[in-house]
Amino acid sequence: MKTLSNIIDLTPFVPSWHEHGSCMDRRHILWLQYLLMRTGVQRTLEIGVHTGASSSAFIAAKVPDAHFADITRTMEAVRVIGDRGTFHQRKGVEVLIDEQPFDLVLVDGAHDVDSVSEEIAALRINEPRIIVAHDVGSSAAGYAHCEGARLLWDHLVEDGWLVTVDHSDRPAEATKRGMLVATRDPDLHQIAKETWLMTT
Repeated sequence: MKTLSNIIDLTPFVPSWHEHGSCMDRRHILWLQYLLMRTGVQRTLEIGVHTGASSSAFIAAKVPDAHFADITRTMEAVRVIGDRGTFHQRKGVEVLIDEQPFDLVLVDGAHDVDSVSEEIAALRINEPRIIVAHDVGSSAAGYAHCEGARLLWDHLVEDGWLVTVDHSDRPAEATKRGMLVATRDPDLHQIAKETWLMTT
């Protein structure tokens, strides 16, 4: 089993300020990077950039047409993304509706029910091949205002998506907050499972 020390060694691309905030944990960032590389997706959208910790996976994977959406543009995120992606300083749901379909969408913005309900509706209109969602276990783990992330998880299962989830509680890690990868494609679902095993 990979220890946290192993995971840190495998994620030198994650910015140094990652350890000082409420960013996606390193193990799930590594899973995201592996997923991006193995699937070879060309066009992606990250909803909810914050300081760019998870954005670093898209940059490290060298996604050709990476898009990032957040109503706030932090200097940290600018340092991570630079000119290697397109930053939309607006709500991710607006980008989802207005842009051409994406191969993969990471949903990690506001996790309240109203915000995520809007994103679910937009994902139905402009359905990607892969949906990644962070914080799907946060509400169960006691984090406030994260009920929408679990709503998305439930919606995907009910709608017939093939879902791979990790929300295990590991010492010194925040993986209990949870991340899922969902797709309708059995081959991509197999890649999701295989890439998760590469991080464990």
